[in-house]
Amino acid sequence: MTRTEHWVNFLDKTAKLLPTERDRDFFLRVYKTSEDVYRRRLRGIGFLNMESVLDAGCGFGQWSIALASLNKEVHSVELDADRLRTAKCVAQETGAKNITFMQGNIEEIAAKDESFDAIFCYSVIYYTDFRKTLREFFRLLKPKGKLYFSTNGLGWYIHNIIDKPYPSADFDPRQIAIETIKNSFEFFRKGDKTEPGSIVMPRHIVIEALVEAGFNKIIADGEGKINSVKDDVPPISFFKESYYGEEGVYEILCEKQALKGT
Repeated sequence: MTRTEHWVNFLDKTAKLLPTERDRDFFLRVYKTSEDVYRRRLRGIGFLNMESVLDAGCGFGQWSIALASLNKEVHSVELDADRLRTAKCVAQETGAKNITFMQGNIEEIAAKDESFDAIFCYSVIYYTDFRKTLREFFRLLKPKGKLYFSTNGLGWYIHNIIDKPYPSADFDPRQIAIETIKNSFEFFRKGDKTEPGSIVMPRHIVIEALVEAGFNKIIADGEGKINSVKDDVPPISFFKESYYGEEGVYEILCEKQALKGT
């Protein structure tokens, strides 16, 4: 059996252990994407040659493994036990020994103040009270530490209602999108998140929250569009910046504002 055949066989066996069709489909989709695509994205946002990086909401670990190939230490937090177990399994299979995995909610992470040089949070923050999460990220970052996250505007959910991408027997993207829009009305009306599930994150409100939390040097662009280091090989986007004339999936790169005189 060749190395490629072994990897495909490993992915198929691992996917079968996951409890839902949605998770099985998603796991295979992210790991059949070349790791170089993830590394290229990370180089584009300058997430390399760092001592300690946090992958907040690591899911199945595809970004953690790419981060581990570019940085000294990676700490990965995931709430879902099945996804965390799977991420550990893949890390072991790929030989990524510099990743520490822990289970937890990214709104409140069990780590000391100023623990990390950078925090990476891909397509997770919209499940949380994002203002609270941004304050937690600020606490965890060292002065001038970098924060990257991706999230969704209203257009992404309109796309899910109309086009229903990635459906499965146990996942209806249309229904989830409708629930998200409903949750968003409640969240912005009440000012905090009491309902489970995702919310819409309008870019201008998110930037205001970042400034309020103490971040600066904020760059916002469509998902996969930031290339701050001007790499000769630009990143590849997975999603569109707009759908049906409304904001789609976007990403933000920013920095923890250092104290004066530092």
